[in-house]
Order: sequence, then structure tokens, then C-alpha cells
Amino acid sequence: MIPYIPQPYKNEFYYSILARYHFYSGNIVASYTLKELTGKTQHINFAVPVGVDNLVTKAKIFSNTFSRDFFINNHTIIPIVRPFKKSEWIQKLIEGNFKGLRFDFFGNKANDIKSKDSLYYCPECLKVQFEKYGEGYWNRIHQVPGIFVCINHRIALIKHPVNLNNYKYTEFVLPRFEDTKKEQEKYESNVLDSLLDLSEDVAYLLEKNFDAFPEEYFYEKYVTLLEIKGIAYPMLKRKQRLKELMLDFYPHDFLEMLNSSFSQNASWLPKFNGNNRITTLHPIRHLLLMRLLCGSASEFFENEYEYKPFGNGPWICMNPFADHYLEKVVKTVDVSIHNGNGNIQGDMKCSCGFVYRMRVWEKSPLEIEYFSNRIMEKGHIWEQKFNELLKQRLTINEIAHRSKMTRPTIRKILRDREKLNDRDFKQLEKDEKINEKTGRYKKIWLDLRAKYPEYSRKDLSSTNRAVYAWLIKYDKEWLEANSPEVKKRKHRSKKKYSLEEDHDFLDKTRNIISSWSKIEKERSKLLRKSKYRIQELLGFGENYQQVRKRYPLTADYIDSIEESKEEFRKRKVRDILEVKFKNEEVSFNKVAEAANLGPLIRNGGQEEIKQYIHKLVIEHNAININYNYTREL
Repeated sequence: MIPYIPQPYKNEFYYSILARYHFYSGNIVASYTLKELTGKTQHINFAVPVGVDNLVTKAKIFSNTFSRDFFINNHTIIPIVRPFKKSEWIQKLIEGNFKGLRFDFFGNKANDIKSKDSLYYCPECLKVQFEKYGEGYWNRIHQVPGIFVCINHRIALIKHPVNLNNYKYTEFVLPRFEDTKKEQEKYESNVLDSLLDLSEDVAYLLEKNFDAFPEEYFYEKYVTLLEIKGIAYPMLKRKQRLKELMLDFYPHDFLEMLNSSFSQNASWLPKFNGNNRITTLHPIRHLLLMRLLCGSASEFFENEYEYKPFGNGPWICMNPFADHYLEKVVKTVDVSIHNGNGNIQGDMKCSCGFVYRMRVWEKSPLEIEYFSNRIMEKGHIWEQKFNELLKQRLTINEIAHRSKMTRPTIRKILRDREKLNDRDFKQLEKDEKINEKTGRYKKIWLDLRAKYPEYSRKDLSSTNRAVYAWLIKYDKEWLEANSPEVKKRKHRSKKKYSLEEDHDFLDKTRNIISSWSKIEKERSKLLRKSKYRIQELLGFGENYQQVRKRYPLTADYIDSIEESKEEFRKRKVRDILEVKFKNEEVSFNKVAEAANLGPLIRNGGQEEIKQYIHKLVIEHNAININYNYTREL
């Protein structure tokens, strides 16, 4: 039991909350405070909220808003790391296992952006804090590696002289008003602008509290942006071209501050030839890439990008025998990379079957010299009309004129047709030889079966492997019909249905449902009553269809109480209004974002939940207006 807990300020760093408690508690020894709040005695880590579960247990009696997610999402720098991590890292975070996260929170590679070993603060922010609250605290965004300026006051941060990482034991330090008078560093205007842009992107991540994205999300989006920038191909040059673009875009001194200037000939840029390297990239370097390629982190996450090297279409059809010749009717283009030179090319596919190829720098197929070399497929309409011209016994000059091709091209087409007929004849001869050999080998196989009636299929194939291999390639169906049957393995008898077992699991399921609120409190978050979640709590390993077969009564009960996604979203909205925004007015957007429903609503098709949030917000605000009015009286 602790006597009180300081009310955290907006964006106050987790360490700062503990330090303020230590200051007001009167404790002399810092390790005693650390043990009292977190249950730990080791040195506090800047990035990882050590002992947060223990703190929540003791602090939640003062406010039901205090939860594990509350401290992690609002008072740590985890939200700028989480979107870029793999599922294993996220699982450790969910389980509360911070031990494995402390040393690779941002990565520990030698050429990575250096983590901060001291606390940082803005003197102007500190003045505002003392004026408004009578005390100062550490702002979490100022503790992020790579952040050296304040976006609110557009000035450099000051490094606190106490290096906590050099102390053997924990020490709690709070900023003093005298610290506002310390001398600040001055940056060149272009460096300052870049530092402010980076701070803006970090602030965006802290505000959005994104969950982890799929590993392929960043890779695919980056490659699309590289394509739009015109530096994606050839693939072997992607990395070098991106490096050159970055050195041209960012000031050298700015990149030096972030250990990202490539001065040691060590490139931290991914090659963008696979997902693996992307997931190990430092979050700050992700933000550098985003601003370089599309303008900002918000532009990257909130927009979808599509690479269209040949524009939107439709494109003209180049089939001279089609009734839509030179009309813009082609709606399909297959974009690919040339195997030899690595250049971008597009195959324009018309519904008439005619396909022609263009290079990315070409504006119109009408300007392509030797266009006949770009025809990939002529299609059924072209072939039909061309055959009609041949039947009319027209001259090559007339056929070339009508087909918009040169005389040498027409001669080549005719020669290729003769070769094609010759190839067809050769293939017929080959098929006849295969059939003759197959017949001989079938007779040999039947003789083997008669000679060795007790042999299995494996024994027979070992006797004459050439025959077996030939038949399985050219007439597998006949071989199956004329071979010994494969002995089937005996399967274990299926477990019989037990009514007693079914009733037992039914009772367990009812107990789980009745204690659902307790389970949510233990996990510090709302959980949907889904088949998967209930099955997990029951300890079932098989899929749900197997559960239904083995325990039908239990499965029927689970079906009857399962909470739909829509019901869960509504419950989540109610909980947020009752807990997070209790006794305060709130907007629709604020509630939607807090419930992680913003992106879903923006994508459309969620009219019901939109109306539901609007209704509850109106009711909630009406109650709080009366409540606040009564308090003022």
C-alpha cells in the first residue's frame, strides 16, 4: 500500500512519475522507492517501464484510468518502437517480459543511432511547467534518441549534467527552475529545420499509438515510393541511388548527429530486396526514409501509394485489323522489369487479344521505331483477318499496307508459319515413338506381375526401375490400375463422445464467462468474447470444428454467448467514455481514436458504429455539462 500516486502530466516520462513520488514521499534512499513502486531494486531503465505491473496494482486504487496500457502508451517511448517490431517482440511486451527488451529496444548495432545516456529538457517548457504546476517534470519526447530540439518552442534541448547510467545505484532527479538558465546549443537553420521535422514525426507516432504492422507492410510501401521516385530499378542500384538522394536531401551535420551520414563507408540503408533487413532498422531511420520519400510520417501512414509508370490509361489499341484501331480502349497493362537491362516495361493488353510493349520513357506507341518488334501477341482477330488476306492471294506489298507492317516483317511471319508446321510434324513423330515405347513397357510390367505375384509395388519397381519410371511419367493412370494395392495404415480409433466430459467443459465455460471482467482486469485490457479467446482459456488445442464434434453442448453455449465484432466495438466505446473520459466533455474523433476505430471509420462502410458513437458522445457530454455546472454552483 502506498499513500498516494502523483497524477501524471500529459506526456510525462515514466521515470519522471517515479521521481516525483520519491520527492514527495520523503524517502531518503532511491532504491527503497523503486522497490516500493515497482517491486524492483535494479537501476531504472530509461526506455523500458520496469515494474509497471506492480505499479498499476498499487496505483489503480487512486484512479481506474491507471493501467498497464495507460502508462506504456502515454508515458513511455514504446509507441515509436512498436510499429516496426516483429510479432515475437510484441508478444514479450504483452506478456510483460521486459528483460529481453531492455538491451535491444532500439537495436544494439555499432552503427545505430546512439541511445541517450542522460535526461534532456526544454528550458521554455520547464518555465511553463513551473508557472502552471509549480514543479517541473521530464517530457518523454525529449528522451527519444535523435530528438535534440523542442517542436513547441523551436529551440535546442539542454542535456542534464547528471548521467544516470554512470551511477551504480538508482537515483531520482527532477528538473529545477535554475536549470532554465543553462546555456543552449545553437544549430544552423537548415539543421534546425531537419531536427524539427524529425521531432514532428516522432510526436505523430507517440500520438497515434500504432500497433505492430505486418513485416511486408513497410517493404512493399517503401518499394512503391522508390518506384514513384524513379530510383527503384535496376534493383542492384536501389541502395546507392537512395543513399545519394538522402545525402542531397538532408544536411550533412544533421545526419552526423544521428550517426547516419555514411562517413565510415558503412551504409545503414536496406537493399530493399526482402523484408528481413527492414524489421531491424532503427525507428528514427524509418522516419528519415518516410520524410525523404513522401514528406512526413503522417503522409506515409495515412496515404496509399500506387506506382503507375504509364499513367492511368486507357491506352490506344495498335491492332490495325480491329474496328477500334488507334482508339483508347486498352485498360490492362502488365508492368515488369527487363531481364537484361533492368528497365521498366509495360505490356498493353487489349480485349481483342493484341498485346504490344512499351518502355517507361516512351510517350506513345506511334512514335516507336520498328514497332513490329514490340508486338508480343497478335490475338485471334489479327490472325483471322491475316488468314483472310492470304486466301485472297494478295501480294506482300498489299498485305504489308493493310497490316501496317513492313515487307520484311510479313516475309518473316510467313517463314515462321512454315517452321511451325514443320515443328508440328516432328512433334507427331515424337508422340508416336512415345506411344510405341509405352506399349512395350506395359507388356514388361504385366509380365513382372505374373512372374512375381507376391511382390509389392516397391519390389516390382526395384526389379525394373526404367520401366516403372517411364510408365509413371507417360501413363500413370494405367500404372495405378495395374499395380498391387498400397497397404493402408491402420488409424487409431476415434475417441468416443463423453457426455460427462461435455458437461464438465460446459461448466468451465460458464465460469469463464461469469468472471470475464476479472480476466480483463488481470490483462489490463478489454477482450472480445470470441470462440478463439474462449477456446484458448479452456486450453483446447484443436480447431473449433473439432471442439464442436467432441463437445457439442459446450460449443452450442459458446455460439450463444459469442460477442460479435460490432458488439465488442460498442462495449469498447462505452468503457472509454465511462473510464478514460469520465467527468469531461469529449469529441467524436477523440473517442473514435481512443477506441482505435478511426482508421476503420475513415475507410467507410461503418455507418452503424459512427451513429452509435455520435449518440453516446451527445449523451455523455450532456451529463458532464450538468455535472460541471453543478460543481461550479
